[in-house]
Parts: sequence; C-alpha cells; structure tokens
Amino acid sequence: MKHPIHFLTTRATSLLLIGAALAACGGAAEAATTTATTSTTTATTGAITDVRFESTSATAQTNVPVTFGQVFAPGHLPAGTSLVGRLDTGATIPLQLDVKATHPDGSVRHAIISAVLPSLAASERRTMSMSKTTATSVTPAAASTLLNAGFTATFNATIGGVRYSASAHDLIKSGKATVWLAGANANEWHVSAPLTNSSGAEHPHLAARFAIRWYDDAKKARVDVAVENNWAYEAAPRNFTYDADLIVGGKSVYAKAGMNHLHHARWRKLAWWGGSSPEVNVKLNSAYLIATHAVPNYDQSVVVAETTLAGYKNEWTGAKTEPMGVGMALPAMPTTGGRRDIGLLPGWTASYVLSMDKRARDVTLGTADLSGSWSSHYRDKNTGHPVSLVDYPYMTIQGLTNDTFNKATGRYEAFPVCAGADLCKSPNYHDTSHQPNLAYVPYLVTGDYYYLEEMQFWGMWSAFMSNPYYRGFGKGLVKSDQIRGQAWTLRTLAETAYITPDKHPLKSHFAGFVDANLDWYNTNYAAGAATSNTLGILTNGYAMAYNSGTGVAPWQDDFFTAAVGHAAELGFSKAETVLKFKAKFPIERMVGTGGCWIGASAYTMKVRDSSTAPFYTTIAKVYQSTDTKFTSTVCGSAEMATSLGLKIGEMVGYSSEVFGYPANMQPAMAYAATAGGTQGAAAWSKFMSRTVKPNYSLSPQFAILPRGTTTSGTTTEVAPAPAPAPAPAPAPGTTTPTTVTYTACAVEGQMCSFTGTRTVRYSSATKGYVSKLLTGPVLCSSSVFGDPAPGYAKTCSYSSTSTTSTTSTASTTTAVAPTTTTTTTTTTTQPATETYTACATEGQMCSFTGTRKVRYSTATKGYTSKVLTGPVLCSAKTFGDFAPGYAKTCSYSSIVQ
Repeated sequence: MKHPIHFLTTRATSLLLIGAALAACGGAAEAATTTATTSTTTATTGAITDVRFESTSATAQTNVPVTFGQVFAPGHLPAGTSLVGRLDTGATIPLQLDVKATHPDGSVRHAIISAVLPSLAASERRTMSMSKTTATSVTPAAASTLLNAGFTATFNATIGGVRYSASAHDLIKSGKATVWLAGANANEWHVSAPLTNSSGAEHPHLAARFAIRWYDDAKKARVDVAVENNWAYEAAPRNFTYDADLIVGGKSVYAKAGMNHLHHARWRKLAWWGGSSPEVNVKLNSAYLIATHAVPNYDQSVVVAETTLAGYKNEWTGAKTEPMGVGMALPAMPTTGGRRDIGLLPGWTASYVLSMDKRARDVTLGTADLSGSWSSHYRDKNTGHPVSLVDYPYMTIQGLTNDTFNKATGRYEAFPVCAGADLCKSPNYHDTSHQPNLAYVPYLVTGDYYYLEEMQFWGMWSAFMSNPYYRGFGKGLVKSDQIRGQAWTLRTLAETAYITPDKHPLKSHFAGFVDANLDWYNTNYAAGAATSNTLGILTNGYAMAYNSGTGVAPWQDDFFTAAVGHAAELGFSKAETVLKFKAKFPIERMVGTGGCWIGASAYTMKVRDSSTAPFYTTIAKVYQSTDTKFTSTVCGSAEMATSLGLKIGEMVGYSSEVFGYPANMQPAMAYAATAGGTQGAAAWSKFMSRTVKPNYSLSPQFAILPRGTTTSGTTTEVAPAPAPAPAPAPAPGTTTPTTVTYTACAVEGQMCSFTGTRTVRYSSATKGYVSKLLTGPVLCSSSVFGDPAPGYAKTCSYSSTSTTSTTSTASTTTAVAPTTTTTTTTTTTQPATETYTACATEGQMCSFTGTRKVRYSTATKGYTSKVLTGPVLCSAKTFGDFAPGYAKTCSYSSIVQ
C-alpha cells in the first residue's frame, strides 16, 4: 500500500543580501513555486527587528549555519517585498527567507530565515538588524546535491531479533521527498516510510520520518528523525520494545537498547552529517516578539532569576530527557496543585520569551521534543497528516463504539482496540484540563516541522477526545468540558490555526474549529437573551461543579478569559465579543459596587442559591453569599485583614505565590483591562495596588500585562507634561536655562517615532542609560545604541529639544537616568508648531494627558483623526475602520485643546 507523507508545497524563498543601509518594515508573501528570491542592496531607513547570535563554543567557528523562525506584526513585511539586514560590525551576510504564513492583508506573519555566518570567534556575540528591501530570483539546490555529497542516514529498530529499517537517502533517491526550505543557503527535504525488514515486509505500526536540512556552503546537513507508533486506524495498536539505532554517515549517533515505545506516541532526535553541530544560540528580540501579539504581553521588567535559569539546566538530566520521557512537564497531567506548566505558556517558556537565555531555550525546545511521549498522536495513513475531525466527525476517545457510527458513510469511526489488556499501559497520562502549551513557541522560533505537527496532534486530540454528540461532531465544540479544559483547548486551537502554514490542508480545519467555538460562546453568552448573564461567568460544561451546584471557580473562569483574550490578540475578531462579555467578571470582582477586591481571587464563589435557582445579578450578592467576611467589615481594612489572616491590602488565595490564585487572575485581568474601557483600567489599577505580589522572576507564566503597558503599572507611552506659559523673550545676547524633558517612545525592538534630530536615551530601569543624537524615527535596539545592560529590559525616550543637525552622531553617554536635565541654550520665542507623538499600535492604549487631536493612521492609506481625552484605545472601535486590512497606529498632537 502507498503510504503518503505530509503535505508540503515548495515555497518561494528569499535570499536576502544584507545591505549597507537599514531597511524599513516590509516583506514577502508566500508563493507555491520552486523559485527563490534574493534581495538587492537597495534599502530604506528603519529596521523591523533584530536578532542576536551568541557563540557557545570555546573555539572559533567558520561557516556557521543558522536557521530560525521569525513572526512579524501585520503590515511590517508587506507582500512583494523581502528582507535585508546588517551585522553590528557592518558586515553583510546572505539571508534566505521561506514564508510560511501570512496575515489577512497579505503581509508576512511567519517565516523561516537561514544564513551561514562566515565566522564566530569563541564566545563572540553579534547583533543583526533586519529591514525590508526588494527581491530577485535565485534557484534552490536540488536533492541530488545532497546525495552527490555522499549523505546517508538510516534508522534501525531490532524487535525480537528482527531488524526493521528506514533510510533517508534511499527515500530521497526514490523521488519521494517534499520541500520545506528552498534557497541558496538552506534546503530541507522531508521523507517518511514504514520500517521494513530485510525481505521488504512493512512493520504494521512503526514508521520513520526524516527532515534533512542541507547547507551547501557549509557542506553540512542536519538530520531530524521522528520515529512513530501512531497510525490512527491500524488494527491492534500496542506498545513495542526494541533496540533503537540511528546511523548517520556510517556512524551510530544515538542508540538505546530496550526502548519501550508507547502506543500512539513518537520520539525525535537530531544529528549532523558532514561535521559537528554549530555551537550558536540564536536570540530573537523579545520585545518585538511580544509586540507582534503572537505571544501575550509578558512583563518585560521581569528579569528571570539566575537561580531559575540554573535550575533549568540542573534539572535537564536523566530518564525524563530520553524518548518517552516528558522533560519539564508532569507525566500525569491531572496532578493537582500549583504548577509551572499551566498557563497560556509554561513557566519555562515564558522565562525563555523574556530572557532568550540558552538554558531556558534548551528546556523549552527539549520538552517540546518530548511532547510526542503521550498517547495523543493519531496519524491518518490516507493523508499523511494528524487525523482530522473534519474527515472523521464521529471518532472519539471518551465515547462508546455505538456513538461513532457515521450515517453518511455507513461506517463506525471508533479507533481499533488495544492488542491486549497490558499492552497499552503508559506512565504518561494526558487530559485537556491540565494540558501545557509545549510546541507553539518552539515552532515560532525555529520553524521546525516537528513542532508544527505536535501542535496539530494535540489540537486534534483535544477536539476529538469528547463524545461526538457533545461536541457537535465535526465542529469540535469544547463546551462540555471543564472550564479550564475549554480554556486550554481553545488556546491550542487558536494558536494552531494562527500559525499553521497557509497552504497546509489542516489550516482551514483548525480555523473552522475556532470559528465554531466562538460562534457557540457568542450565541450562548454575548447575544440576545444570553446577555441576561450580568456577572460574565461561564455556566456550561462542568462550571457549576462547586458547592452543590451553586458555585464556580473564578480561577478556572479566569483561565478561559485569558485564553479568549489571547485568541482576540491573534486576530480572531469573534473572540473580541466573547472577551467583552467575559471581562465583566474579573472587573466586577475588583471594582463592582458592593464587592470587595480582597476576595476577588477566592477559590470558589457562590453565584446562586441552589442548583436550580437563577444566577445572581450583582457582584454584591456574590460576595455576600460567598463569605460574609468580605462584606461585614470595610474592604481592605486592618479589621478585614485580621479576620482573613492576611496582611493589609493582600488578596486571598496565596497572593505571594507565582502559582497562587491572584497570579492565576492576572492574565484575565490584563485582557479585561484592555477590553473593559474605563472600568477595566480602574480594575487593573486596583489589582496592581495589592500589597502582596509574587516574585515572577522565579516563574513568569502569569506575569502578563494589558497591551500598552511594559512594566507593572507603567504605560508604554508617557504623556508629556502640559506646556508651561511662554516666558518673555530674552534680551539679545543673553541665555536662559531650558528644562529638557524626555518622552517615552518605545520598548526594546519597537520603533521610536519623533521628528527632527534629538537626543535619544536607551535605558534600563535600574542600570542607567546610553544616549545618542539621532534623526527620527529610530529602532529602539542594542544594534543602534549598543547594550548598556545585557539581560535587562530596555526602553527608549527622546528629548523635548531638537537640533538643526540632520545627521546622527556616534557620541554616547552613560549615566543613571534622571527625570530631567538642565542645560543652557540660546532661545527665541517661536510660534507653537503642532507635532504628533506615536503612542500605540492597533489594539493598544494611547496614553496622554488632557484633550488632544489623535490620528489613527496607516503607512500608505492616510489617517483619520478625532479630538479625544486621553487615554484612548487605538482601535477601529474608537475611530472607525477607514482602511480595512491595513495595520494602523495612533499618535497624539502636541497641542492641548
């Protein structure tokens, strides 16, 4: 029988020549051709983002191959353009861009970038900025180039004395390869096949999948092998024990005797042919990654503790790091208690996003490699992809065989039963309610196909595991699950739909699941008669499983609010309506009339008198019925603190713990603060006023802030102070002291926008700053200023005075940054000139004082403006959408009206 491999169309790629000048934001759209493109050396000013290369070798390296994934904000890399970049040494390097996913406006969402660095000295660090440019065609290498170089790779599994094998070189030679990367720097071919014995007989369950990445300049190949035991509908599934041996270039690079390969699971190993693996850590720009909205708005003032990072490295050892181990995760997902793997991202992944530290990266990618160890992996032989609910709407894990009969096809879609009672036992147990997010960020930052499929396997399992009659069959509705299970499944489905390549056939499947679920929540909660639920709570599924059917768990409800807020940020517009409804509950718990925010993080809250009674309509009634201690004394008073055994201003539920219930609430509160307008902002302010907070440097998975906020309680854009009354004109030849103020303009990785030539500070909150005289706009990045405080989050601000200079200088000063600086300059009275200060990207809060004219602009379609009192939401909801599909920003006038 024919065994198809996964769908991979050859992508148009871009060979990018890093030019002599930095380029403005732009990009290239994905195309299903075999032609790659090369950038020209023509570029425009302004970089999109940068990336750092850190040598981890004690010796010098030459021809160092690097490949990494990069996500882009909407509009930053438009269709029809490509990238150009420059090292901080001024050197240029050819880059290759393989576009995978695009935004609705056609601009690039996710791409894989490849390069070969000519050299890296021992422990050397280099920064490369990336900007848009034009592109020209280049022809990618053929697979025969790899074979002609003598490449070989084979996997052997010896079962009961019989050897089964699969060879990557033979499969490539047979013409079965599909293309993942194509260009002048890197070419990657994927092949797969069942393992066969010496007579050619196929093993019914075991198969090998190879991803071979060839760097022609370096004459090296990365060998990525996944061994699978996961056919969805193969009879008699079971665990298999075998001796594993991976042979690359005639040498055994990984061997394990007596491997117990669990049913419907897979494992992965990497090796190199043609030399040793490159020793380089690729560090993306954390601030830009967060600003794209691909990941939540983690608090960039958090500096991940050295003890945490060192702990990751020390933990990464032993059986849990081997195939069928689970790395940093828990083997039994339903284990109770505070855990670092629960959240929109696990604690170690959030640590990686904020620090880009190699130790956090190693455990993040390593645990994602091991996410194949649970029996949640079902592959369809007919398509070669993870089995889809669209194709088998009646398949199920929890349902009975009779529930799986598909009347349209006349067939049962139940999975085959295990070959024996003891042949499918596993130490790893998975569910939806405690399911960590293991593969999303690894795919974002590497572009490795293995991680993409891990997302798809877990997303599909989470959608089809329930009874088909409960989930709407092929719709994949999650409404019957625990609220936390609904939250984490919606998170996984939304992320998978967002990042799966445009041409992949499962892209539309996942998008359909997300759409169907959001429709269900909007119909049942946010529209029509459903709006009678004034508390903003979910009541479906297992929501009312507390206090004899009268109570809900606010922390589970908060998980869902965070998940739907994340989906809204990923661009699922229907999630915005759900979020607006869900924002009511955390907001009302904090600032609702008759409530007390001290108890907002209670483990349970009573929301009705009996299991059949109507729900309360006010938060005051909720607090009164939950615990009279919240209403019998003044909220937040010393008397209340004493009665609850708390400190004054401390919230209930382990407020000092990074896994406590106030920490669980923070992501929901952050999304509610943005969606809830004035009340949302007030609720966030009250939440941040609590006196006992966790130390997120230990594990930051819940350290999420509202968009437009870069540190706890500090907004991205700081409004300038009102202009003082004009002073009398000085006598000729005299000088007057002028106070120079600084206006915050960007966090690290974003553009700092201003007019003219001004002094720009690149600052750390605790480590001082460096400054340069520059002409705006400029990239707030170490590639422009140098790094005054490695490992610390930085921001940019520009001076209130400009010079007549039109060129930037290289002079730099370092100091502990004061709030104002007094200088002596010659001044003359000038009429007020209106200027505009960039304050927010679309969806963020534009912060300023007073009433001013605010522009809502696109780069190419002009702008609309309104006179508003700050702060305001930079959104089509505020201004109307005059240019649908185009990315927009906001700026405010210098003139207070």
